[in-house]
Amino acid sequence: MPSTATTTKPHRPATDGTMRYAFTPRTRAAFGRNSEPGTEIKFHIVAIEEEPDRDFHTKAPKFNEDGTPRMVPILIIQTDGTTKPYGPGLRKMWVRSGIADALIGACLDAGTRKPEVGGRGTIRYEGLGEPPARNFAAPKLYSATYEPPIDQEAC
Repeated sequence: MPSTATTTKPHRPATDGTMRYAFTPRTRAAFGRNSEPGTEIKFHIVAIEEEPDRDFHTKAPKFNEDGTPRMVPILIIQTDGTTKPYGPGLRKMWVRSGIADALIGACLDAGTRKPEVGGRGTIRYEGLGEPPARNFAAPKLYSATYEPPIDQEAC
């Protein structure tokens, strides 16, 4: 007579990594491929992280000349006007090319060197620029404003 008992995997305690993954909010990108020109996001920075940069087409990691992985900063932003570190308004903003240029200009205008946790601002997708060469994609252009946290000193 066949057994009707189900087999289960052996018990294994949760590690810090699995607990961190379980309790990390699921965030989406602030701007997607279907974002229309004129889309504006008001944000409050709740965390700044980094992850290895990857090639767009092959998804292979990129490396610096010395062999270390190239990292890309990510701003975890709250977009619904609250400062809570979780919820439906949480978004990721990868600080690359057009977004980086806009944020650098906004930070310089605000008298700071870089965005900090607690900073607020807006970022607006302006549209597409001129392609750098034939058969290249046009770069996305952004504009931004930034207000540093109250307790941050101006340089």
